[in-house]
Amino acid sequence: MPLSRVRALSDLLTPLRVQVTRDRLMLAADTTWPVYGFAQHKGYPTRNHMSSVRKHGPCPIHRLTFRPLPEIVAALSEPQAGAGAAGASEGNENLV
Repeated sequence: MPLSRVRALSDLLTPLRVQVTRDRLMLAADTTWPVYGFAQHKGYPTRNHMSSVRKHGPCPIHRLTFRPLPEIVAALSEPQAGAGAAGASEGNENLV
């Protein structure tokens, strides 16, 4: 087989390998952090996943550079109305 065909075939298979690897990583992450549902959405920001992040805060594998996450972290860090100082940190134990 000519080298150009080998390279072309390799280029075609690379995205598939990347996707399969990421899917396997998400399955492993789901066993460590089941509340986020990584096994179902494979890391895509679905409604259920974003709802879990808002409820539990991000886990260590969440990319804090992903636009909604800094906003979610800030919202979780703010004291809730009427909660006072005692309730200010409630629910933030999972923040990175």
